[in-house]
Formats: sequence, C-alpha cells, structure tokens
Amino acid sequence: MAEMMADASTTLRYRTPAATWTDALPLGNGRLGAMCFGGIDEDRFQLNENTCWTGTPSGKSVVEGGPALIAQARAALDNGDVRTAEEALRRLQGGNSQAYQPLADLWITQETTEPPTVYQRHLDMRSAVASHTYGGPGGRVSQEAWIGPRALVIRRRMQKPTPLRVRLTSPHTGAELDEDGRRLTVRMPGGGVTAMVGLRVCGEEGDVVVVVAAVTDFVDPLTAPHGDLEELRRTLRGRLDDVEAALGRDGGYSALRAAHEREHLRLFSRAGVRLGPPEAVSRLDTADRLRAHADGEDDPALAALQFQYGRYLLIAASRPGSLPAGLQGLWNEHLRPPWNANYTTNINLEMNYWPALVTNLAECHIPLLDWLNHASVRGREAARDLYGLGGWTLHHNSDAWGFALPAGEGADEVRWSFWPLAGAWLARHAAEHQAFTGDDSWRPLLGGAADFCLDWLVEMPDGTLGTSPSTSPENEFVAPDGRPAAASVSTTGDLALIRDLLTSVAAENPRARAALRRLPAERIGADGRLAEWSTDVTDAEPEHRHTSHLIGVFPGCSVTPDTTPELAAAARRSLDARGLESTGWSLAWRIALRARLRDPEGAYAAVHRFLHPAGERAGVYLNLFCAHPPFQIDGNFGFTAGIAEMLLQSHHDEIHLLPCLPAEWAEGAFAGLRARGGVTVDAAWAGGEPRDVRLRSDTEQKTTVRFGDRRVDVALPAGELVAVDLGLS
Repeated sequence: MAEMMADASTTLRYRTPAATWTDALPLGNGRLGAMCFGGIDEDRFQLNENTCWTGTPSGKSVVEGGPALIAQARAALDNGDVRTAEEALRRLQGGNSQAYQPLADLWITQETTEPPTVYQRHLDMRSAVASHTYGGPGGRVSQEAWIGPRALVIRRRMQKPTPLRVRLTSPHTGAELDEDGRRLTVRMPGGGVTAMVGLRVCGEEGDVVVVVAAVTDFVDPLTAPHGDLEELRRTLRGRLDDVEAALGRDGGYSALRAAHEREHLRLFSRAGVRLGPPEAVSRLDTADRLRAHADGEDDPALAALQFQYGRYLLIAASRPGSLPAGLQGLWNEHLRPPWNANYTTNINLEMNYWPALVTNLAECHIPLLDWLNHASVRGREAARDLYGLGGWTLHHNSDAWGFALPAGEGADEVRWSFWPLAGAWLARHAAEHQAFTGDDSWRPLLGGAADFCLDWLVEMPDGTLGTSPSTSPENEFVAPDGRPAAASVSTTGDLALIRDLLTSVAAENPRARAALRRLPAERIGADGRLAEWSTDVTDAEPEHRHTSHLIGVFPGCSVTPDTTPELAAAARRSLDARGLESTGWSLAWRIALRARLRDPEGAYAAVHRFLHPAGERAGVYLNLFCAHPPFQIDGNFGFTAGIAEMLLQSHHDEIHLLPCLPAEWAEGAFAGLRARGGVTVDAAWAGGEPRDVRLRSDTEQKTTVRFGDRRVDVALPAGELVAVDLGLS
C-alpha cells in the first residue's frame, strides 16, 4: 500500500521566481524556518526561528476585584442588562499577548548578463527540498535548499561560474553584524529573546554550499531569556562547524542531504492519499492548476496535494523540543504581524493540531502538549487571581510565555476578549493523544482544566448547571436595544466543551460525574437550527465565520447522525445557514463538520471553495498557504484534517471507512491514516466502495470496521497487518 502512494503528486511546481512572500516556498525543522524565493540575479531566504518572540515571561497583571466584576456581570445578565455586563467584563482585560518576530534575511547575489530562457522552481515535499533551475546564454544554474537538524543548507551549481555575494540583513532596528559580515545578532523588542544567525560559504568555484544556522537565548515559557552572548556564539559556532565538517567527510554534501531526507521521510512517508485514478496526478504548474480548478476543471489530485502539504507544513513547523506552531506556523516576515502571529486559542491553535494524530504525526503533536504544561502554570495563576477558582484556564490569546488573561486594554470587544474556555478546548488534545497513541503523559492537564470548569459552573434557575457570563467566540446576537452584543449565559459552545472535558475525566472524578448529570444537552432553535445561544435571538452576522456551537459535531463527537440524528440534522441546517463563503480556516472547519455529518456534497463544495486563488476573498495563495485573508496556517492544517475525516472516522468504538466520500472521488486510496485505539488503516476503493482494507494495531484488541451500514468485527493481534473482508461484491 505504501508503494501505491508513491504515485501521488507531492511536488509544488512554478515557472517563475516568487514575486511576493506568499509565492515563496517554506522549509523548516521545527525551530529554523526559511521562505525560499528562487530569485535569479538576487535570491532571498527570509528566516525565522520559532523562539523569536517579543517580551518575557510576564509577571502578574491581573486587575483587582475580578470575582466582584464577575458577580456584577452575572447579576446584570440576570436582569437582562447586557451593556452593564459587558462593561464589567471589559474591566477584566489584562493586556495583550506578545508577538512572534522575523529574524533575518539571507541574500545571494549573482550577476547575469542576459535573462534566462528557461526557469523552473519546485518544492519536493518527499525530500523537503526547495529548488530552482534556470538557463540561457549565461549557462545553466541550479540551486537546492533544505533545513537539516542543525542548519539551512543551500547548494548552488553553475555551468559558467561567476562570483557570488552572500550577506545577512535583518528588519530589526539595531541588529548587529560582525566585522566579516557572517554573524548577525538580533534583539527582539520589549526585552525579548536575543538571537544570533551565522553563515559559512563552502565548496569550490561553480559548486558552492552556503550553510546558515541560528540560535537564541530562549529557555522555556516560564524562564526569562538567559542573555549570555558568549554561550550563543559558542553554540552557533558549533553548529556551523558540525555541518562544515560533515561536508568535508566521505560522501560530503550528498551524504548530508541523504541523511536529511531519511529523517524527513521517517515522518512524511507514513501516510498519503490518492484521490481519483493514478493517471489523475498532474505535473502542471501549481498556479495554473489553482486557476483551472477555480474555473471548474476537475483536478482531484489537487486536493490530495493540499492534504499532503498540510502534513509537510506540520513536520516543518512542529517538532519535539520546539514551541508549537502559531497563527502563521513557523513563518512570518512582519515586525507587526497580523494578530501578533500568536496563539489564538479560541479555534486557531486547536486547529493547527487537528491533523497530527489522524495523519500519523504524533511526534509533531508533542510541542503543543509540552507548551500547555507550561501555559497551565500561568493559567492556574489566572484562575486563582482573576476568578478565585481552582484549576487552570486560558482565554482568547496566548504566546510563547503562556499569557493567560483576557486580552485587551480595558476597552476591547467582549466578543473576543472574554472567553475562559480555551483551557478546556486545548486540554482535549491530551485526551486525544492518549486515545490515538496510548500515551497518558499529559493527562494531568485534563484534571486541572476540569477543576476550573467545575468551579466555573453555576446553578441556573431550572436546577441545571451553566456558565454565566458566557460568550460564543467572536460572534454576537442582536440585543433588545437593537445593537450587537456578545455577553450571554450558557452558550452551546461552552457547554459542549465542558461536557466533552468532564466526560474524559469522569471515570476518576466523582464531581465531574455529578456535574454531567446536570448539564443541558444541545437544543434545537425555533428555526430548526442547532442553537448557538441559550435563548432564541437574532444573529448579528448570520454568516459568521465561527461555528463554536458545533464543537460537539467536530472536533467533539457528541452529535452524530447515528446517536443524535435530530441534533445532527439541526447542525447541518446551521451550516447551510452560514453559507459557503467564509474565511480560509472556517472553510476548513466546515469540511470536517460536513464530514462528521456525512454530507459529501457539502464537504466537497467546501473543498472546492477552499482551493481557489486568494485575493480579497479567502482561498489559498500561489504557494498554497491558506488565506484568511491574510495568511493563517490553521486553514492548511484544518484542510488536511477535514480530508482525513472524509475518508476515515473512529469514534463510538467503530472504524468507519469512507464516511463522506463525494461522487467526484469514486476511486482512490489512502495509506497510514490512524484511528483511535492505536490502529493504522490502509484502504483503496473503486466505484465508491472499499476494495482493499488493511489494519495494523499497536496492541492486541478487537474492533468493528464499518462501511455504510455494513459492520464487520475484526480481531487485531498486536503489530500484525490484517486484511478486512467487508463482504462487498
């Protein structure tokens, strides 16, 4: 089955250099990232290091009287006074997150006498190598670049050698270049991280290798940067020395590149998808494919390419020992990036890690969980000092330092500032990691998040438990005074997240079991939709991008066509009412939601809409980065997760094959997708039906494999490949 996947396209192809940053091609090793432009006279590599953040671990900045302000907001809501409630909630705001920063730029300049007549540029996701080649009267030039565990390595070969100029610059004011121009020291604003980037130029005339490494004084999210410049110099020198020495050993560059490719393939080759027949794979220019697809040309392999691109980006942006991928993953060129390129924790950070487990990249999930261990310390301080409650919580924004307070300066909008359920949502990643891998190392995160939720719940007039005050992230309803408002009571998203979290700890927590019996279920509004608010109100923005009230559909699984058919139908009506147009990441979420609701036409429509060239509206840029717009990487990761959900689902003790297969993908295959319970699944299908299904379990167990209404019980010995006969003609 793995050999079958080798036919799938895993290469982005272009006929021109990158004209903008969102045309450039990304490389990364989890810490060091580069955007490769593929220039001719002058080539640019825009560099990032994922610990380059402004600021330092923050001290306490909690406002005084938090519990009293919460009590004031609750009393106002009880009296129907939403404006007083929102004014009290604004007074809880404790500042803003810090910002992720660019590091430097590497420039390679080579004069050409005449424009080239031939040009090609590629990103090979199987080897994690970005390359470009051009030729003309001045001879042929080829260049490839990749990032190994210690450095960015660039090899340029020239048929007619000409002098190269290699230099480093930084967008940061005050960056210091050493005397020979080969080492740059950059201090992030606000007393933040100090970084050093250095380069070596090796090789012979006509075959030049440039090596670039970077180090910072970041320690961990709770510890201030150490500031030891001599230690940074030693570490940087050691990394450059190691790579230069490897280039001088037997095998030289080729051996070094091969080792990089083996390490990358160890992760990348685990899973793949083919949509359509093998001959559907295209070798056309990626930009041309996007435009043709938007014009209605059938190209199922483009969705498969975008699926693998999400896996590639996660491998590049999130490795053990790194910080988690942020709003732009590992890559950012702006000193003031959109939304600080931070960890937006009311959907976007969660979405970044949706594909990790199901597409067989559990190692890439670990940076999120490790960061959560640190952030929960700040979250425990926020729960105690802001609310007087136990456990830990996060709000709408966080950063490398685990910022945990409601964001804002005391006058910002409640609809995004006040939402203390991010801890509950993020903690479910610990439960999912255990469900897919059996590793319970991060399970304590669940207990602390549950403690906060149990303390946060209040008794409602009807005897149920609920949340007050409450918001539905970034959305608003029309208040009695005719203006939009966000503060409410017991939003559906709140209760769905709390129910999901308490269910995951109920076995060991009697208090959670008792609370679960008093939590109301989702309800259907008078209009037949799954309600977002606790009462029927008018939407301030009917096509709002957030669908937080559908968390029970995905990523949760409390609302399904099998177990709650009425609620599932209402959820589908909610999605229909939201419309097809939205931001890029929202389209990706809707793919997964439609998949869980087994709506192949709706899921395929969202896939097709996502794969449009971005402009003023959402879609993807020419390098396939997702456009909010602007660029947000959560849509890339969400798209990959959504495609996986269309092909394989695993909840309620079943492995469900092809639960949401559109007619346009009647033939295809996947390999290496993962199911809960630690099961790896391969499948091929034709005529919309599986023809070759194989499972391999990490442990000995029994499971049920399902296709449509057909179910087969299967015994799985540990580590053995088992063919499954579904009894289809």
